[in-house]
Amino acid sequence: GIGLCFYGLALLIVILGPWLSKLAGRTIGTPPSLFWINILQTTVPMILGGMLLYGGIELLRQRPRGYRLVIGWAAARLVFAVIQLAISVVTIDLVVTAQVDQYEAQMAQLSAADRVKAETSMRAFGMEPPTIESVRKSAPKWIGIMIGAVALWPLVLGIALTGKRSRNDVAGWSTERREVG
Repeated sequence: GIGLCFYGLALLIVILGPWLSKLAGRTIGTPPSLFWINILQTTVPMILGGMLLYGGIELLRQRPRGYRLVIGWAAARLVFAVIQLAISVVTIDLVVTAQVDQYEAQMAQLSAADRVKAETSMRAFGMEPPTIESVRKSAPKWIGIMIGAVALWPLVLGIALTGKRSRNDVAGWSTERREVG
């Protein structure tokens, strides 16, 4: 449910980003070059979140349909993680450029003294102001961390639910319903 709400809000921000940018007089949210990629990367997880929510409710009710939906969700989420990895690799230069451009646009709104203060604060925390080279160098690590993070739960859930004990439990649900009904 939380993921469904998060991706729904993210999709709304992506869709309204151009309008909000015009309203604010500066770029907000998604750069235009990444609009359709971000639509895809928010819409699919939102739909999958709905599938997981419904499947989880059905699973709590001990209905075999819920089991199949959650297994289907785990498989679909893992496939989409691979697709996201491919998209990330193909668009890495576009994303890196957009991130550095966004940083520069934010810094351009500051006075020279405020920019020096902001960059001094960044350095105090061990961070250098981003450059194309520095962001490009760290991007593969962050891609791996993010893809790993979104793939971990579906992988664990898929393994747990496809085990013999889980399959036997679900088979018992079907038998119990026929005996009761």
